[in-house]
Amino acid sequence: MQTVVKRIYNRIASVAILVLSLVFVYSCSPVDLDFNPSPSPGRTEENETTRVPVKDFRNVFIMYSMGYNDLSGYLRDDINDLVTSPLMKSPRDIIIIMSHLANPQNGWPYVDLNTPVSPTLTCISKDIEGMVYRDTLMVMPNETILADAEVLKETLTYIKENFDAERYGLLLSSHGSGWCPSGYISDPSKYEKQPTDDDDGPMEILAVQQQVTPLYNLARPDDIPTKTMGVHLFTAYDGKEMEIRDIAAAFPFKMDYIIFDACYMGGIEVAYELRNVTDWLITSQTEIIAYGMDYKTICSYLFNPAGPDLTGFCERYYEYYNSMTGYYDKSATISLVRTSELEDLAMTTRDIIERYRTQLENVQNNRSQVQKYFRSNYSSKHQWFYDFGHIIEKCNLSEDDLAAFNDALDDAVVFKAATEEFMKNFRITHHSGLSMYLPYTTGRDYLNNFYKTLEWNKAVGLVQ
Repeated sequence: MQTVVKRIYNRIASVAILVLSLVFVYSCSPVDLDFNPSPSPGRTEENETTRVPVKDFRNVFIMYSMGYNDLSGYLRDDINDLVTSPLMKSPRDIIIIMSHLANPQNGWPYVDLNTPVSPTLTCISKDIEGMVYRDTLMVMPNETILADAEVLKETLTYIKENFDAERYGLLLSSHGSGWCPSGYISDPSKYEKQPTDDDDGPMEILAVQQQVTPLYNLARPDDIPTKTMGVHLFTAYDGKEMEIRDIAAAFPFKMDYIIFDACYMGGIEVAYELRNVTDWLITSQTEIIAYGMDYKTICSYLFNPAGPDLTGFCERYYEYYNSMTGYYDKSATISLVRTSELEDLAMTTRDIIERYRTQLENVQNNRSQVQKYFRSNYSSKHQWFYDFGHIIEKCNLSEDDLAAFNDALDDAVVFKAATEEFMKNFRITHHSGLSMYLPYTTGRDYLNNFYKTLEWNKAVGLVQ
């Protein structure tokens, strides 16, 4: 599954918010949890429920579900699993879900991208008497695009202003393309210089205003859908997505943790870009099967009284996929990154790159020997994700330099796990818990120039 490119659209100048007063109450019995808004009869004395509000929250878990795309059905299932599972352990723990889900069309997995659907902000909470509530907090205009950094910022600002809490965690769920520029991962040939028919010289970079990315083909086993950040489709072939730099700039306050339920977000480039906006980061170095995280158990790890059990969360993700059978079996990577250690890791890496530049160039020319995280059938489009630790190891460092690097890496990556293989396509023999770009010296001018703008490259000088 590839992502789709951002086209040139006017950003929504402001987010119009409609605050609804109706409170929906549900019990443990099965309920219809349609997270698209529907008309309401309004509040009356007969259906009004009285409850004691909770003002000082302990944990606010935010799910930002960008599902106006071909993943809509999967993300809808994720949300339903989340809100019907054992929820909050305390009235001071709440779930807030921002979701935009397309309607199904002609059966799964096809979606209707022509019928407007409003994004909604929903709160799942429990009062002091143990009753669980679902409150629709906002209904956004149909034209709102969640895959817009300004919308993400305004959503987080609203939550911070209205739900004061000790801890905030965010899960971003949609397609993902790591650190790559918007749209590049779908078709790099639209961005790079190509030879002309007359000579072998370069020509102008092709226009990148439009990108074509067909939906996956279920008739082919290698097109198993994956969450491969934030794509809003306008049609089945073009859309808008956020870049990691824009995501980092969107945070109005620091998170305790960020979880990416999206492909390829487990790179050092992503982690370093977000180092100042979160204490912890949970990501995958490979693609993520479209089913995503285990949302039925997620709250049991995130709502512990002593604080979120992020290691347990990662262990559960690994065990969940490692126990699967069939085409999906043993296809997962996961890591937990402590962002406070990333500056030291950057300093160590910069010193190694400066002193081992020649050896690094040899690794670039022999990249087939380095652990990759992309499938062979997508090698021409996803070949930007290699194992960080294995790249450095292949540079033939001195024993002391390698030990220093591994110590810095271990301080930053506090948990990592990987299955033995991924989708029966490639084996995972080296897993450091982070991926990194292995630069190309020719044919990737657009990508390399974009890489120079990333905070990680500014810190370590990988691409000169």
